[in-house]
Amino acid sequence: MENRATAKISAARKFVSFWAGKGYEKGQTQPFWIGLLRVLGVDSPDQGFIEFEDKANIDAAHGFIDASLADLYDELTMPPDLRRAHQENDRAVMAAYGFSTKMTESECVAELFRRYSALIARKEDEKRP
Repeated sequence: MENRATAKISAARKFVSFWAGKGYEKGQTQPFWIGLLRVLGVDSPDQGFIEFEDKANIDAAHGFIDASLADLYDELTMPPDLRRAHQENDRAVMAAYGFSTKMTESECVAELFRRYSALIARKEDEKRP
């Protein structure tokens, strides 16, 4: 068990080292996520685990250049096409985590924090002699 944990830590360090200082988002998104998912234990992430080709459907004629983040992300004033794009993204993220699409945002956030807390607890347990 310790060898496997050590191998994962080593792989994570190599991943971080490789990607440090890089950041051409449009050209490196796929290799970044595929590499990260492999570090996390997904053997073939590019074979049905994750999709990259979907694009948000935002009406370019009604851009948001003059809007503040407060305006764009206010529940009452968010532009409809931006809301749809976020809802599509939310569904994709929920599917990636295996969540029900009927979960509320609060339930989703709570589950993500529960998983994060469990991960941290496991890491702390691994440090104990």
